[in-house]
Amino acid sequence: MANWNIFLIIEVFSIVVFLAVLSREMFQQNKARVYEIIACVFFGMVLEIADSSISHSYWYSQNFYLQILRTPLAIGLTWSVVIYSCMLLSDQFNIPWYKRPFLDALTAVGLDLFIDPIATRLGLWQWAVPINQGWYGVPYGNFVGWILVVFIFSFVLRFIRTLNPKRLLTKIFMLASPLVAYAGLLLGIVIFRIITIIPYVINVPAGITILKSSKDLSTIIDPQIQLWELTVFVIIMVELAHVAISAFARQRDKTVAHFDFFAFFSLAGIYLTFFWAMFTSGIYKEIPFFAAFGVLMFLLHCLLHLFPYWYHGKSVYLFRKVEREVEKEEREMAKLVAENMK
Repeated sequence: MANWNIFLIIEVFSIVVFLAVLSREMFQQNKARVYEIIACVFFGMVLEIADSSISHSYWYSQNFYLQILRTPLAIGLTWSVVIYSCMLLSDQFNIPWYKRPFLDALTAVGLDLFIDPIATRLGLWQWAVPINQGWYGVPYGNFVGWILVVFIFSFVLRFIRTLNPKRLLTKIFMLASPLVAYAGLLLGIVIFRIITIIPYVINVPAGITILKSSKDLSTIIDPQIQLWELTVFVIIMVELAHVAISAFARQRDKTVAHFDFFAFFSLAGIYLTFFWAMFTSGIYKEIPFFAAFGVLMFLLHCLLHLFPYWYHGKSVYLFRKVEREVEKEEREMAKLVAENMK
């Protein structure tokens, strides 16, 4: 691992995958989707710059080459790839648009549960939580943050898609989508912090004074607060899974039978990159459980992507839109029904 520049590898990988996803939408001349991808980058950079500057609960290594206000550009690009790829995945399932963000968030947080402890040990970023606390050195609140980020931005974009694209108000809403999503994210974080900190304040008489005087909010890594963060995180995960599974159950006879090449390999590439880093750096010896955990999460990733195709698979697409394929299938089905009625 010493002979490899992990920072350069991460940056090159993020740029290549981002450009690949962006190029596909440009090839399809889908201007709205191109803007969505770029908006994801802006949203990712804004939230990272603001959060790392305000909370001081984590900080990025300065060994990254491309940075904006001490935040690596690769992070913003990766946020875009993760959010958009998760959305491409849920688009393969014929479930209501307002339920797809639940699956998007579930897919994204599963990825972060694997990569974040590895990234911390590689020195890509560092948390205020000691390496032996939280989830292998990562506070549980981070995963709730991932859920909020992906869920809120996915919901905002999908809601905008339901509006008339020709209306001026829709265009303004689209341009403001990163800021609207960030406002929703701040509200979600505030609610989450209140829920997890109130028990601490109740149990620790000087809790309010400590919170006010702590410039780096170090009390957030207190074991009591971490326990409440874990509790809230588990509850949210259960609810995400419940909504996603119930949506599948109700739409099981209408699952879209396609395999999106980009959605699968962009996320799979992140998994495989961190698998490589974990084994070449020897991290798997420090936390051997993660080798098995990473394999499990990757298999779940494969299952989610391949299920629609296995269910009644017909095609693998690279540039064709899901909507066009669905419309074609519906026309063929209508034609078949008409012929049977004769």
